[in-house]
Amino acid sequence: MNKAIAELEDVTAGYNGEAVLRNISLKVYPKDFIGVIGPNGGGKTTMVKVLLGIIQPFKGQVSFPSGKINIGYLPQASRVDRSFPISVEEVIQSGFKTGSAWWPRLSKAQKARSTKLIDETGLSAYRKRPIGELSGGQLQRVLLSRALINQPELLILDEPNTYVDKNFEGELYKWLQELNKNMAIILVSHDVGTISSMVKTIACVNQNMHYHPSNEVTAGMLESYNAPLKIVAHDKAPRSILNKHI
Repeated sequence: MNKAIAELEDVTAGYNGEAVLRNISLKVYPKDFIGVIGPNGGGKTTMVKVLLGIIQPFKGQVSFPSGKINIGYLPQASRVDRSFPISVEEVIQSGFKTGSAWWPRLSKAQKARSTKLIDETGLSAYRKRPIGELSGGQLQRVLLSRALINQPELLILDEPNTYVDKNFEGELYKWLQELNKNMAIILVSHDVGTISSMVKTIACVNQNMHYHPSNEVTAGMLESYNAPLKIVAHDKAPRSILNKHI
């Protein structure tokens, strides 16, 4: 059996001494594709920050049983400062940054890798353009390229379909399925219907975690988790609707 590449063990975490996550555990294996769902404020992004080492848990531990791994991270586009004077190419290449150096000195191979990703994501015409001039979909392409630049073993995406045009959304999900052949993926999303058709397993996060070793999302699962959602399945295209809630 494969060894886990990342593990959260009995983790409690939050901010300013107040717990947002309580006693959650999760193992991530090579080529996993885990969909993370749950209500706003339930702790999904906090879980991601713990995995990335951005915040330290109050209790429990984060470990990498197979040794330290490269993790690619695509943040929510709304969290990016688009007024910062940096170009598309510079954002993508910043993914190579290590240590305290302000800007990495790139090898020929790294420059070639950057150019390849820029071309593959359709950003060649925007290479030198400031990120503040991009559409939401274009910015997500840039951030995804940055997340992939170091060829990670684990790719984490936090609400990747936010502010994204529908054309790129379809391309993104196809690309993720291809990437999953070579890396583990954690996809945080409110779009339950879409992710349930492509992920392999699902973690419901609402302070605690319920892990489900399949991609089937049932109404009972969501109701037990106080998530204001219902699933309506139409052949192979499941859809999600909101219950009336405050």
